[in-house]
Amino acid sequence: MGIADILDEMVELYKTSFTLLIGIAAVMHVPYSFFTQYYLMQLMPSMSVTQPADPTAVMKRLPALLGAIGISYLYLFIVTPVVTGALTIAISERYLGHSVTIGSCFRRVLKVKVFFPLLGLIFLKGIATSAPILIIGVLIGVMAVGAGAMGSTAGFVLVVMAGIVLFLGAIAAVIYLTLRLLLAEPSLIVESCGTMNALARSWTIMPGSIVKGLGLILLVGLISGMVPSIVSYPTRMVLAMGLVNGAGMNHLVLVVHSIITAMADTLVAPLISIASILLYYDIRIRKEGFDLMLLANEMGAKPPEGAYGVPVMPQEQPTMQYPQEVQQPYQEQVPPGDGRGGGIEQ
Repeated sequence: MGIADILDEMVELYKTSFTLLIGIAAVMHVPYSFFTQYYLMQLMPSMSVTQPADPTAVMKRLPALLGAIGISYLYLFIVTPVVTGALTIAISERYLGHSVTIGSCFRRVLKVKVFFPLLGLIFLKGIATSAPILIIGVLIGVMAVGAGAMGSTAGFVLVVMAGIVLFLGAIAAVIYLTLRLLLAEPSLIVESCGTMNALARSWTIMPGSIVKGLGLILLVGLISGMVPSIVSYPTRMVLAMGLVNGAGMNHLVLVVHSIITAMADTLVAPLISIASILLYYDIRIRKEGFDLMLLANEMGAKPPEGAYGVPVMPQEQPTMQYPQEVQQPYQEQVPPGDGRGGGIEQ
């Protein structure tokens, strides 16, 4: 499939599995969005132009604000693997035509052999994709300190120019690493191959599909970012005007804003997962004959060990059992007049 075909399939899969996917995504996004929008915005100080914020009041709110931010990140760290895994299972099973429920998806992802490898996978991906920025940041800092110690204006200008080039290179490296590791979660969930093997699996099968993956992520990411921003814009502006004018937060508007944001985040949450999984199966069909593997399973054939690059996983097995072919009794046609009575003998 091309990018347009995958987007078309994504919309169809989203419509046919709407309740299932939204039910899974709501577990994470409704509590998180409501907490971050309602509780954290209550802690924001007023920023009136005529009357600046009281530093003492700001410092009093700072511990509660930092604590709330820490709780929100902890919640994301624990819940993100669960929801990501459950969405991956749900989308994969629905794409393969299998029946699945919200509860069964969460039960499968909460198994020890799935949850902890997935948690480690998300953690390692975060480190790998942020490493170029951290390394370049340290390098630029060292160069700036060196230029400052020399007291050379020309050296400082060179450091700035080199820093811009290195920063752009770091951004390119982050994008490339993100795309090469894009299919690690589907690989781990579908193939049960472990954390490191899933990273290696994504790294191996993504070459040749980097541009397609980039196009999908940009388009779907744009949609996922625009929808919540557009639908929550009116209430967000009302709240911002209240802060700027020193009037504080209108609690009714804040509640409405929190509900709208939570609903919008939940509606767009499955899109990235759907696009990634459709790309995963498209690559496997293209490179490994995955569709032929499924067809062979349905016909009862056993492909040789190691065929198609990977073994057939339990969740890839067809749910429908086809009956054995009924053996008809052998019938021998006896020509008439051969001395055996003519007609048909069983």
